Amino acid sequence: MLGLSQVKKYAFRNQSKYMIFKQENKRGVALLYAIFFLSIVLVIVFTQADTLLAQLSASRREERTAKALSAANTAVNCVSYYDKKEHMFDTTEPVRTRDCGVGTMTGGGINAGSDCVAHTYNFRLDAFENGSCADVMVTTVPVPTLFGTEVVVLCDLQIEAHGFDTCNPNDTRVVKRIRLESQ
Repeated sequence: MLGLSQVKKYAFRNQSKYMIFKQENKRGVALLYAIFFLSIVLVIVFTQADTLLAQLSASRREERTAKALSAANTAVNCVSYYDKKEHMFDTTEPVRTRDCGVGTMTGGGINAGSDCVAHTYNFRLDAFENGSCADVMVTTVPVPTLFGTEVVVLCDLQIEAHGFDTCNPNDTRVVKRIRLESQ
């Protein structure tokens, strides 16, 4: 039979083994908690990075779209300005070439008569500082109009401007925006 002193020694040994086992077990749990916490942090970081990259991509697309739309708007404004100021695209007027700061355009000079005739003018405005350009198609449309008892054929304009964010033919990601206007 075991004496009291032997029981105490045995209990102490078992308790110390239990304490050692318990401490090692706590270290493993702490390591698991650390790995779990780091994995959650990494998921959050990668999610935020993915969102940031998507927003940067969308921002670049918006910038390119704005350049293309600006080129198309500038082309329509240039055509409208010279048509209102000088009847640039009136087919009964002589040929005129004008520079609106981003390229030259030619209009008029189709018919020596007094009536408008249907005609399409095509030109490219490609001197934009930001590298964009616009292909412009201006179509004169004869419109018979009654003045008193006389029918006169007047010219209406249809302007179609295709704006591009770049004029580089090797760029595979060209953004194109179209603006149509009738006058």
